Amino acid sequence: MNGGCAKRYFLSTIKLLCILSMLNFSLLFGYTDTAIAIGSSSPKSKHEPPRIDLSRNLAQKLEPAFNNTKTIIIPISHVTVHNIINSSNIGLPGNINAEELRKNDIPANPGEKIDISDGTEDMDNKGNAENAQSINEKQDADETGNTQEERDNSRIMDITAYQNELNHIYRHREDKVTYLTFDDGPTPSITSAILDILAQEGVKATFFVIGSNAERYPELVRRIYQEGHGIGNHSYSHVFKHIYASTENYLEELAKTKRILQSILGEDKEFMLTRFPGGSFGKKLAPFREAVNKAGYLHIDWNCVNGDAETTKKQSAQQLIKRFKDTAKGLSTLVILMHDAPKKDTTVQALPHIIRHLKNENYRFEVLPWSR
Repeated sequence: MNGGCAKRYFLSTIKLLCILSMLNFSLLFGYTDTAIAIGSSSPKSKHEPPRIDLSRNLAQKLEPAFNNTKTIIIPISHVTVHNIINSSNIGLPGNINAEELRKNDIPANPGEKIDISDGTEDMDNKGNAENAQSINEKQDADETGNTQEERDNSRIMDITAYQNELNHIYRHREDKVTYLTFDDGPTPSITSAILDILAQEGVKATFFVIGSNAERYPELVRRIYQEGHGIGNHSYSHVFKHIYASTENYLEELAKTKRILQSILGEDKEFMLTRFPGGSFGKKLAPFREAVNKAGYLHIDWNCVNGDAETTKKQSAQQLIKRFKDTAKGLSTLVILMHDAPKKDTTVQALPHIIRHLKNENYRFEVLPWSR
């Protein structure tokens, strides 16, 4: 009897020890269901999910992922890493080298303080966007400046090249070319009569108009242009004493005449071609020639005349024709100076004969470059 009691007591003690051992195991590994821990055969109850171990979860998030290129990908933001590697109370997993992270943790702008508060990444992106916009704007401004400078330089080079071309327009050519030019108009009776002859003969000419006359007779300016002829700028007043007093005076007159011509024929037209009243010949007018080119104009003179402005005495049509033939002799390119000013009726009379002579000599008729 005593032996049986002792045996049962011993077994109870062993069983109690086993239960206690199982309970310790449950606590150690986070099990909350005692029935599961002790292997009970009683029905299993719904158990709560395992508790989250924050330190272990953090370590799992820091675990690097590997790809087939053997490049380590850290699935955390730059700001999080910056916080972690500067926190003494949080350790990194053994497979992440904190020194390497510190080495790569370099701000975009060295020496600039990093703000690791909430929203840092958004602020950094916004800042980068603003900086990029500022840089782009600066680059655009620089490019605009460079483009303008290049445009100015290109324009100067163009004007120089065009002027050189005009300076050599009188050179000998294989084919014969003539440029009929008329100065000092427009005037109603003379200019209209000349336009009628040009239309009958089917040839073109270039008219160097005085601004004050263009202002008075805009319909003649329109007719000149509409019938395919060229137009050049011949100052506003044609008063030598005023226009040649200074380069500024002359440029002001050119600009004024240009505005008048544009108001009649359109703002899109440049009217670059000019002719100096009396011609641009001689050293005295060298500063004027230079100033005209710098202002964006071109100038041209002549190498043949009909003599209708060489004297104050009225010249007959026969005299004008003879003077023309004398000055045209031996030239393959002719820039002929004539006038459509008031009282130049003998110029009108001589013109058909001059045109027919040129046709018989196989000249072709053109308008001057940059007159359209």
